[in-house]
Amino acid sequence: MSEAQSAINTVVAQLNKAKGEILARVADLEAQIEAAGAAGAVDVSALVAAAQALDDIVPDVVEDPAEVDTVEVPEPVVEGDPAVEDEPVEDTPAVEGE
Repeated sequence: MSEAQSAINTVVAQLNKAKGEILARVADLEAQIEAAGAAGAVDVSALVAAAQALDDIVPDVVEDPAEVDTVEVPEPVVEGDPAVEDEPVEDTPAVEGE
């Protein structure tokens, strides 16, 4: 493994760890607010939005094949296909050696 790839893997691991810690802390705060009976008095939407924004930096892997964008692949050109003209261009100068 290259030194650059190793550094990238280290940063990815750190970010994944931080993500888990942040989401756990948000859930803990929400539980504390709920337990204190202050669920309506404390607005955690900005905190949840900030955590979501951090999570969205790297998109999650799409598991549902229906959500995957498809790429249209053109039909292959088959020799002898009537859609392909096989006539030489008269204005093209001859190349030496042919």
